[in-house]
Amino acid sequence: MWISIEKVLKAETEVDFETRLKLENAVRNLEDKEILARWSKFIESKTEAGAQEEVKNLLEALVNKIKIK
Repeated sequence: MWISIEKVLKAETEVDFETRLKLENAVRNLEDKEILARWSKFIESKTEAGAQEEVKNLLEALVNKIKIK
């Protein structure tokens, strides 16, 4: 399952439900507690600013996991 960067990070409108569902499934399939916790904080954000901060934290955690491997 591939989700393009254009559909998510470069989106100029709200990300559609199907893409959000694919992202959720991809995160869960990683079976990584830290990443899942960051994802949960992101999706539970109450404000746009909060969501932006949490997505930065999520991306940072993902990049750090890639660096380790």
